[in-house]
Amino acid sequence: MSNRTFLFGLHFFVDEKNFKRTVSTIDINHQCNYIGIVERGERYVAVVSRYSIALHILAWIAEMTKDRDEFVASDRIAASVNTSPVFIRRILGSLGKARLVIVQHGGTGAGWKLARNPDSITLLEVYEAVVQKPLFELHHSTPNSGCIIGKGIQPALNPIYSSAEEAMKRQLAQVTIADLLEETLVQGNNKQL
Repeated sequence: MSNRTFLFGLHFFVDEKNFKRTVSTIDINHQCNYIGIVERGERYVAVVSRYSIALHILAWIAEMTKDRDEFVASDRIAASVNTSPVFIRRILGSLGKARLVIVQHGGTGAGWKLARNPDSITLLEVYEAVVQKPLFELHHSTPNSGCIIGKGIQPALNPIYSSAEEAMKRQLAQVTIADLLEETLVQGNNKQL
């Protein structure tokens, strides 16, 4: 089943069965025709979601192990995140490769714990552990160089994207898991939520 909507000069065709959206428009002034398929957004949502979940995991582990040296099971973490333990273990695997967590396999006491004190793990380290691609990506296919917009859009976007990502990384480098946990506990105890 497919729906069609016309909005602000763009035609949207939504293929509900395959969760894809086709965007089509014509630029009369510059002779540019654009047709693009946009996936449901899972890849982009997944990047942001994986990062937020990684932060959730580390803050939770920091809180649960603050007074004791123990490993916590992924199913306990998954209960807080409200997702599958398998998904949690995938993210923990990335955090482990970045040496932010340690795993203990098998038997009693199996699970995960922070590799370092939460006040020494920055949000930037977590970002770099779970996000493998730039925050903003350019087109997946080369734009039409015969179109003035197609020719100039990537060179125009590169410095904007680059400086935005660098600013974000500078901010993330200033905040630790301990800082995040402290603010999380304040917000969690806020009765207005």
